[in-house]
Amino acid sequence: MPATLRFEGTVVGEVGLRHKGSFGALQSCVDGAGNKTCDRLSMKLKSSELDKDLHFYGLKKLNFHAMNSDPSLMHDRLSYHLFRAVGVAAPRAVHAKLVINGESRELFALVEQVDGRFTNDRFSDGRDGNLYKEVWPVHLSLEP
Repeated sequence: MPATLRFEGTVVGEVGLRHKGSFGALQSCVDGAGNKTCDRLSMKLKSSELDKDLHFYGLKKLNFHAMNSDPSLMHDRLSYHLFRAVGVAAPRAVHAKLVINGESRELFALVEQVDGRFTNDRFSDGRDGNLYKEVWPVHLSLEP
């Protein structure tokens, strides 16, 4: 959906906003009839969706993790911090209060997108390698 991104009261520009996830977090927040069962859903913002030159502090995409299965609301930030502390590349993360149409959606983990921009920033040869992301299995058993 088209949306207007405002940060600290200033309009950044028109962006794209959608719910994030499929098999994992999103599916666990929707019942068999398609009704939302979680208080909040994770979202993804694409700053260049409507204006290819628009970036938010150099980033094209931002992830807003709802943290529905984390009562401490700290797992994402602490995990990424620990990875970086031992020299493993990890996305930047911060807590963010998300407001949509004037309505507070509470606290989210705002997490940097792991993509080509991420690898270019973290690795001197960022353009010369492959970036692999996890894929969750569709079946829980080993039988086909």
